[in-house]
Amino acid sequence: AAVVNKPRRRQLDLPHALYFAVLTLDCVVVYRANDMRPCKLISGLHCASLTDLAWSRCGTKMAVSSHDGYCSIISFDEGELGTPLPEKEEEPEATEARPEAEAAKGPT
Repeated sequence: AAVVNKPRRRQLDLPHALYFAVLTLDCVVVYRANDMRPCKLISGLHCASLTDLAWSRCGTKMAVSSHDGYCSIISFDEGELGTPLPEKEEEPEATEARPEAEAAKGPT
């Protein structure tokens, strides 16, 4: 039987790229979520097994820790994972009570 290679369809139809990282015992794999393909493999960081990772807020750095107590910072070059979206201004918290919240409190 002949094998037909169909083009991979995008898993997520987003207007921007989205990346996530998977931590294994000995490496970090960064995936591009739009097509679910690995785009970065980082290994040989620590002698002991890896335990945790965290992205920086800007998405250009990642902290990785291991059982030996060490932490490493992985830095990505500017534009290597695309351009970060601008941060939205956080809306101020409502200080005024909503009518439905007032009604739920009952009489005072």
